[in-house]
Amino acid sequence: MGFDPKRGDQIAVSCIPFEVKPEKKPTMKEIILSLITSRDFIVGVLRYFTIIVVSLLFFLFVVRPFLAWLKEVMAPSPPEEELVTVPGVPPAEEVEEEEKEKSPVERLRDIAAKDAGKLADVITLWASEEEGK
Repeated sequence: MGFDPKRGDQIAVSCIPFEVKPEKKPTMKEIILSLITSRDFIVGVLRYFTIIVVSLLFFLFVVRPFLAWLKEVMAPSPPEEELVTVPGVPPAEEVEEEEKEKSPVERLRDIAAKDAGKLADVITLWASEEEGK
């Protein structure tokens, strides 16, 4: 069995087109819908969203407190005021120690001698504290 031209065998090559259906072009809505619902799109959006959220949290909880601390440390400290001594007046530390050694009655006498209005305020304060008890 083979090809024999004596028998009248013939080979004919012809090109017959298949039935071609016209392509339906997708609408813009269909294109966008297919993109949004694709897995790659969702994974991409989640990846960038996660990066943004982590960056924001890092800035809020690490960078911002560090910058505040750095600003506090690097700020120039205010110059310490030198104590001015006035002749005849004892330094403030000595006055405070003398005040601590005095009894409350002696302190009241000193206040009364200097300013009677202050004494009245102190007595009013004591009276209101006694009423509150």
